[in-house]
Amino acid sequence: MILSDIATFSRGNIIPTSKLKLGKYPVITGGAEIKQYTDRYNRIGETIAVSSSGSAGYVSFWDEPIFVTDAFTIEVDSDMADRKYIYFLLKSLQTQIMNKAKGSIIPHVYPKDVSTIKIPNSSLVAQREIGRLLSSIDKLIKNNCEQYDLLNKIIRLIYDYWFVQFDFPDESGRPYKSSGGKMVYNDQLKQEIPEGWECKKLINLFDFVRGTEVGSDAYADKKISDGYMRFWRVRDVGNDCKTWIDGNARNLTAVKPGDVVITLDGTVGKIGIDLDGAISGGLRHVVDHTNTISNATICAILQSDYVQESLRQYVSGRGSILAHASGALQHLAIPYDKNIFNKFQNI
Repeated sequence: MILSDIATFSRGNIIPTSKLKLGKYPVITGGAEIKQYTDRYNRIGETIAVSSSGSAGYVSFWDEPIFVTDAFTIEVDSDMADRKYIYFLLKSLQTQIMNKAKGSIIPHVYPKDVSTIKIPNSSLVAQREIGRLLSSIDKLIKNNCEQYDLLNKIIRLIYDYWFVQFDFPDESGRPYKSSGGKMVYNDQLKQEIPEGWECKKLINLFDFVRGTEVGSDAYADKKISDGYMRFWRVRDVGNDCKTWIDGNARNLTAVKPGDVVITLDGTVGKIGIDLDGAISGGLRHVVDHTNTISNATICAILQSDYVQESLRQYVSGRGSILAHASGALQHLAIPYDKNIFNKFQNI
């Protein structure tokens, strides 16, 4: 049995640009991330959607009203198969589906690219049980991701409160600056900082290890052998990485999940902590060479409004969207106090 035996396929509808970003219904387009909303929907109920372009082949499942445009939906006959089961089956094959994208200008995936996918011979009862179990795991993962996002926001808020507003707890537990703590002007930072604090350049705290340019001839669109690893470029940070290279290539800068990576060209200032493989020359692996600063603290510093805005201003000052922000690293500095810094890390 193949997918077309148990399901029908429907293309999305065109929606005027004027109707985007209005309303509460998600617009399912060619991307993995929902960025637009509208005031009407064209699908309701449990819906499997496959992006046609952009992140072509990306599979998603919706149990709320949505507007499908640059994608197609798969309507499963519930008497023949379980929707959630089919969704998880397609999700497990997502990389293969994405590799089917064709087109010289904008690669697309079409219903015909998934219609012949074979459906394992499982009873409807077994499919429902598998779908229920995997849905429970999916919800747990989603909850963990939401908790991570919340904790990350809290970390950034505390960093801003302590190292930008300087309202860290003083010896009496009161907010330092708001309670009248003494401030002195720092020539290097061109602002007032708490008395006794110093200015630290980021290059004196961290090593920014440049990625490697291996050349497009070395790229592969799949893992050819066990020796191959993912090759992350700027556009991949925050998205899926579809490029593989031979891990035995010379001078690769390898990273693993938990390592901190920052982009310095294209879209500068993007932070990656879940990369596994090698990185390109547009990225830097940020390493504490003092062995005293945690990766969580490195993230907080690099995600701070001051660092992000400094990188953007540096690039805009170069007069080109292709400008590289590596030169900004020579000048980036932060207010620093060892005692308060250590207290922040403990949090």
